[in-house]
Amino acid sequence: MIIDFSKYSSVKIGGICDVKIINEVVQNDYFIVGNASNLLINNPKNLAILGDKFDYINNCGEILEVGAKTSSYKFFEYSKKNNIGGFEFLCHLPGFLGGITKMNAGMKEFEIANFIESVNVDGKWIKPNFTYRNSDITGTIYAIRLKTNDIFSIQRLNMFKKMRENQPKGASFGSIFKNPQGFSAGALIEKVGLKGRVKGGAKISDIHANFLINFNKATFNDAIYLINLARDEVFKKFNVLLDNEVIIKE
Repeated sequence: MIIDFSKYSSVKIGGICDVKIINEVVQNDYFIVGNASNLLINNPKNLAILGDKFDYINNCGEILEVGAKTSSYKFFEYSKKNNIGGFEFLCHLPGFLGGITKMNAGMKEFEIANFIESVNVDGKWIKPNFTYRNSDITGTIYAIRLKTNDIFSIQRLNMFKKMRENQPKGASFGSIFKNPQGFSAGALIEKVGLKGRVKGGAKISDIHANFLINFNKATFNDAIYLINLARDEVFKKFNVLLDNEVIIKE
């Protein structure tokens, strides 16, 4: 299939690419684009997306098996309807469950790794190792098994909603960088004077400096310039090397 990433990705940047649809569980060398919610893409080759057979939720008692193409919001709605707690943060975290698992996405200390029983990678169920916003998963994720041991909490949902209200609106891929140990990436970028910095149609948000906003048909080069600038300036001033949270595919 043909995907125009300037329309498909959450940051609305990227070229028109030929993307293979994967409908069977096979080991492959493709990069799985998911719904491109934390992806900055130019015109790479060897892209794929999972077919709709991987969009499902099976209740297995204390375990939920979820297809990797299941959206975070669909899974959130399922957990709310069935009074399953712990996944309230997914209401405000865009993406497919496969990508969310691979990058161990979350909000603050609430992250998907806390609930993972096993992951189907290249057709085999494994128990990956997770770290902050990362995992050691190298193959294609086809499904995830999640532990359920809590009831749905309106209090947690409201807490996540309040946290999200402080984040900027507009086309973005979420956080540019992971927070370094003991630091806030946004605060470091702000301290080097880059909050609100513009390059072409891209801007480091003047609300939260760890967000890049596409406000006027930004190009891949506009975004890369600001990402590299922020990393370089923070390193020069604080000797802290920022690690990307956004995935970049040229």
